[in-house]
Amino acid sequence: MLARMKCSGVEIDEDVLTEVLRAANGRARRIVVILGQIREDAALRGKDRCTMADAERIRFYTGDAPAPRGGR
Repeated sequence: MLARMKCSGVEIDEDVLTEVLRAANGRARRIVVILGQIREDAALRGKDRCTMADAERIRFYTGDAPAPRGGR
């Protein structure tokens, strides 16, 4: 339901939705951000469907802190 609301006009494969839930750790705010990323990617590419191959190009927002820079 959330995917239909946030990504209207973009069909998202079930395996992509499973990966979104895993990447977001089930957190609603992160899921919404990732769905926005999917919608934006689809619009930029002129697509109306997101497959796992499409999703692999998107660096999903996870909320994790960036890795520390080396050498310090």
